[in-house]
Amino acid sequence: MCLLAKGDLSTLLYVPRDGHPGFVPRGSVEGLDVQKFTTFCIDSVEQELEVLNSQVIHFSAALLAAMDFFASKALPKSIKWDEL
Repeated sequence: MCLLAKGDLSTLLYVPRDGHPGFVPRGSVEGLDVQKFTTFCIDSVEQELEVLNSQVIHFSAALLAAMDFFASKALPKSIKWDEL
């Protein structure tokens, strides 16, 4: 599980096993154009990752999903996912 955050926005990547492309959250942030991107910093301001807004959720939802993952080590059921 990878979690990126930017203020109240967040995205996740869940990879269940080696070789699987993973799952991303189904975006649910009202007001974000799903055809555009949100930029997240990875390690520093210079290292950025653009994520489709259709994969961006509220940080509180991502945090709950991360806590579910650490408790179960499985795909969290607290949010909707899209398989890559």
